[in-house]
Amino acid sequence: MAKANKKIKYEVLNIMAAIELKQEMDLKHISEVIKGAEYKPESFEGGAMRWWS
Repeated sequence: MAKANKKIKYEVLNIMAAIELKQEMDLKHISEVIKGAEYKPESFEGGAMRWWS
């Protein structure tokens, strides 16, 4: 079988992870004091962090 010598270009756009801390956190407060933190309970019940390079 012949090998394909094509190079594929790709870009990672999104990585999702979940953790269980077993303690309560004030996501609204965290989103207010940490750059890149988001909390939008009307669309998603968890928090989100965004890093840009």
